[in-house]
Amino acid sequence: VTTTPSVICIGESAILAASGYGQPPFPIEDFSNANPAGWSGNEANNNNEDSDSDWGESGSGKIFNGVTYRSNAPPTNTKFMIITGTTDGPGNTGSLVTAPFSLVGTVNPIFNYHTALNFNAGTSGAVEVSVDGGATYITLKTYTGPVNVGNPNNGWIQESINLSAYIGQSNVRVRFRYTGTAGSNWAVDKVGVASTFQPVT
Repeated sequence: VTTTPSVICIGESAILAASGYGQPPFPIEDFSNANPAGWSGNEANNNNEDSDSDWGESGSGKIFNGVTYRSNAPPTNTKFMIITGTTDGPGNTGSLVTAPFSLVGTVNPIFNYHTALNFNAGTSGAVEVSVDGGATYITLKTYTGPVNVGNPNNGWIQESINLSAYIGQSNVRVRFRYTGTAGSNWAVDKVGVASTFQPVT
């Protein structure tokens, strides 16, 4: 905080300006710790190379439906989240939902995540945003099988989605929603929002 002028007398006033403050609205989650705070739809360590399982934390180098998954998101070879096959959930659908975060006062917020996936025909994935605590969602990005994105074995890509349309919203969540078929997998890592905050005067 800076003050102009820096010294005043009784009855005078000064302008206070704040800038360069605050952590990112949603710090990067690397899933190194089980059950990250505020997240939902996942079970820690429930992915032990199962053919059909909901979102869960996995160690690097495991094989799912014949495909080796090893995150190259820095730092490399760390844990990540993955959902496989037809899942254990109702309707073969599973959702991984971030903790709530605020975009009030942000400038150019970008939602980033690293991902690799192999989808067979009939499998789909969507990245969706909610501004009402998860009551409703708006689709930001979709993946429709048959499709491969990135190289699961140490060739993940970073996806970036601009959230500027939701600046000013105080109760934001992002959801990874998967509807699967046998043999498909979707993994994500290093999820977070990059942004700065507007200076306040």
